[in-house]
Amino acid sequence: MSTLRPIPMSQHCRRKVFVHKELNNCSRVFLRQDRLTKSLVPPYSGPHLVVSRPSKHFSIQVGSRQQTVSIDRLKPAFQLAEIQPLRVSFFI
Repeated sequence: MSTLRPIPMSQHCRRKVFVHKELNNCSRVFLRQDRLTKSLVPPYSGPHLVVSRPSKHFSIQVGSRQQTVSIDRLKPAFQLAEIQPLRVSFFI
């Protein structure tokens, strides 16, 4: 009995949250809605403008107000660059 040693317990309560690497330099983000919604309602709102990005909490512009949100609820918004239409003139 004196040779028995305790075994380290597993820690099921620790959740690893995926943080996208592009979240540190994107200008707009999607915000996850953490509430029950009706069916066919998108889980993310946005894209919202990033005002500041301290370590764990981001300040984003939601509508007309500024809101501080945890990084766990954010996803980077990738947007295509605005492309000017090509003008082609035909001579007959």
